[in-house]
Formats: sequence, C-alpha cells, structure tokens
Amino acid sequence: IVGDLSDMPHVPSDTYDCAIVTRVFQYMRDVPAAIRELYRVLCPGGVLLSVHNGVPGRLTQLDCEGEFEREFLTLSPHGTRTLFEEVFGPNNVTVEEWGNVIACLAFLRGVAAEEVGERRLLVKDPYFPQTITVRATKGTTL
Repeated sequence: IVGDLSDMPHVPSDTYDCAIVTRVFQYMRDVPAAIRELYRVLCPGGVLLSVHNGVPGRLTQLDCEGEFEREFLTLSPHGTRTLFEEVFGPNNVTVEEWGNVIACLAFLRGVAAEEVGERRLLVKDPYFPQTITVRATKGTTL
C-alpha cells in the first residue's frame, strides 16, 4: 500500500491484524491523524508496533543538503504515550524508551554499535532515550 499514513480512505476499516510502523513519525506533519488512521484499519484486537527516534536524526553531510529539514518533530516518551493513549486507551498502550547519552551521541555521530560496545549501549537512561517503542492494541469493543 502506497499513500499518506495520515489519510488512507482507500484502506478499509478493521482490515489488519498487525501494523508495523518504523521510524516514520518524525517525517510526518500530522502524527495524531496517522495514529487515528492506523487504529481505524486495525481489526479489533489488532496490534500496532511502532519505533521512532528519541533524538533528531544524524547531522551528516546529507543532512546539510536537505535531509535534516525533512524531520518535523521528535516525540518524547511522554508525548508518545499521550498521543497513543488518546486513541487506543491508556490500558492498551505500552511505551518503552531505550538508550542513554552514549547511545544518543553514537547515533548522532554515526558511530557503529560495535565501536561503542553492547554493555554501554544496554544501559537505559530515561533522560536520554535514543529509541522509543510502542505496542498499542485496538480494543475488542468500542
């Protein structure tokens, strides 16, 4: 399916058991509309799995040539939880943050995980989430 995630009239409601959305929300102008549309196309009991950056994209030569300007927003864990709970309900959403200041710096500098080391990357620091994950389930009754 090709289209705008925030406006999918061509996709029937209650169609999919699972939607996997990876690292796209930071490029969207209307994230709440996209979450509502994803909810609409999921079957009752369907699951949305999502991951997005907790820090803005890497500042590389490509970013200087226009890539960085395509990012519209960075969602915090709290902001993510709020947006998803408004649509899916508070009991149907799990948000987790991953990473720490070292993971954020490595991401921004383009340093490979192998160069940093697994032990340093696995430490979670809620003040520096590098990645935010969401599991949201559409209730079986409206």
